[in-house]
Amino acid sequence: PAAVPAAAVKIDREKLRKALEQCLKSVGQNATHAERCGITFIAGTDALRIYSAYPGVIVEAVVPKAKTKFKRVVLPEKFCAQLLKHIDDKDAVLELHNDHALLTRGSITIFGRSMSSDATVLDLAKSVASGRKKADSCGFMAMPPITYMLDRASMFEGEHNNMNLGVVRKGD
Repeated sequence: PAAVPAAAVKIDREKLRKALEQCLKSVGQNATHAERCGITFIAGTDALRIYSAYPGVIVEAVVPKAKTKFKRVVLPEKFCAQLLKHIDDKDAVLELHNDHALLTRGSITIFGRSMSSDATVLDLAKSVASGRKKADSCGFMAMPPITYMLDRASMFEGEHNNMNLGVVRKGD
């Protein structure tokens, strides 16, 4: 598809980059629902909500003051990884549409087709807001192995969060 300048997303690139970094850590491989193997972008009145889902885990990242014209799109992990590589370039223009996304940087355009249809919609926002209930109430499988849990928890580690992760064996 051709670029549509009016569809360009006006967004804080640094906040988008951080949101993508968080969500890319928890993209699942379950192809039964697009939301479980891609990254979901949902436009709000004054913010962009970005979700990824892994068995037993839903990551929500909010980018405030984002101006968009689309409603919802689920994009492939590989497109989002490319977006992350190029989003800091001031010449990069991101367009989000209900059925695809375009990232244009000079003469290069990267196309990402939406992975979702109305039949596969999981209400990730509702799942997160309603309670962070048991994982199986959202239709997710059992909890992942400890190595995956630690990898995902590492997004909270760092000097700005005053948190250090470690594993201690019982009896040590």
